[in-house]
Amino acid sequence: MRKIFLFVALLFCISNLFSQTRFNKIINHNRDDMQILVSLTPFMDGYIAICGAGNEEQFNYRRCSMVTRLDSIGNVMFNTFVGDTMTDTYEGWYNQKIVINQDKFKYIYDKKWLCAYICEFNDSLCVLNETSIYYNNDSTFSGETIIDFSYIDGYIYIYGSTQGDTISTDFFHANLWKIDSLDNLAWKKNVFYGNELCNGINVVKSIDNENLILLGEITNNRYWNVCKIDTAGNTLWRTEYGRQNFNNGMEKFIAPSPDSSYIISGVYPVCYIDNYMEEASYAGCLRKIDDNGNLVWEKVVG
Repeated sequence: MRKIFLFVALLFCISNLFSQTRFNKIINHNRDDMQILVSLTPFMDGYIAICGAGNEEQFNYRRCSMVTRLDSIGNVMFNTFVGDTMTDTYEGWYNQKIVINQDKFKYIYDKKWLCAYICEFNDSLCVLNETSIYYNNDSTFSGETIIDFSYIDGYIYIYGSTQGDTISTDFFHANLWKIDSLDNLAWKKNVFYGNELCNGINVVKSIDNENLILLGEITNNRYWNVCKIDTAGNTLWRTEYGRQNFNNGMEKFIAPSPDSSYIISGVYPVCYIDNYMEEASYAGCLRKIDDNGNLVWEKVVG
């Protein structure tokens, strides 16, 4: 029995050492070559990393991104650069994401808030095709902000906001775009109607694997808004959370939980520390909701 225990302990130590070595390789590569890590996406036999890169000659020495493929133990296999000869691509300024479909990789980023740039690579990161999809074609709107991308069942869903109309430049509508496998615009829908003002923030796949969950902010009362829609753009349910007319946090995040629910993070106005404060103090806030949008629990951290 003691020998079995020692053998299991040895395997555990070897596994931890292996994981640490892999992690160190990724970190060291990021430190030496990648500069600023934006994202690390795991897939079946390795990782795809996106990072901020130095000024490359091929992009007129503008700031760009480097996409790197690593094997399962963190060794660099291939890398390539993505950028624009006219504008800088700064890490953190634009939403950048890798989506994986079998042996093809798609790099997507929000180009100047008016266009989604999609670059498809093969498994050795050779460029197969490049597409730029512009959304600001409606002259009644002054601009559109692309916020988040999700890759679901072969389609790319992009959730963002249309800003400004003929009445007011502060008028926001949340919009959802669906892109097919050939990077063509399948449809674009306004998922809010009437006088509701909304910033689109996150789009994720629902836990039933058949629909979408959208997270945004209603700008006229500053509530968090959660919406479940089907893949044709029809609203199944909507709900709101937060304190009215308070900043409930622009940086929100929603993710499916293993127990068939969702976790939402952001901030929450807590209290006024003294009588001279103009705004309430804020703390971190976690909310758990079920697949029907019902609140399971709320925790304030801080």
